[in-house]
Amino acid sequence: MSQKISSQRFLGILLVLALVFAQPLESAETKKALTYQDIMKFKEIHGAVISDNGLWVAYAAEPDRGDGEAVIKGIKNSRVYTIDRGSQPVFTHDSTWVGMVIKPKAVELLAEKKEKPKPGLVLLETSSGSTKNIERVKSFDFSEDSAWVAYHLYKEEEKDKNSEG
Repeated sequence: MSQKISSQRFLGILLVLALVFAQPLESAETKKALTYQDIMKFKEIHGAVISDNGLWVAYAAEPDRGDGEAVIKGIKNSRVYTIDRGSQPVFTHDSTWVGMVIKPKAVELLAEKKEKPKPGLVLLETSSGSTKNIERVKSFDFSEDSAWVAYHLYKEEEKDKNSEG
């Protein structure tokens, strides 16, 4: 009889343990596991800047591989602008413009071409969101009064005369 009670107790404890450990297994099945593909979607923030008047924030959000984007956010007006492949944002002193480098597409950079694509420049007007694009820009800077932008273009590649005609 004592053996019958101990076996009942053993079965009772086993049943309780099964119920306790079965509960976390059910909740683990409802959560999606973190995969390598999920990790590859993570983005890092680079080049974060705040405008001189403190009303705008800009940064580049870049994945480990692929094309990133520049994000420009208004603090008071809640406007958000995104520029594909934008990086290294710079505000004018009066915060009316933000300039940033536009990187070439990642696929184009990986292609085995003789001439690699060059970065460009995009100027974004913070009040309207309108943009102006300039290709093949090596560097740029704004004037102290925010009225001008100076930029240095890449030298045009001369085509090989032997390959023509």
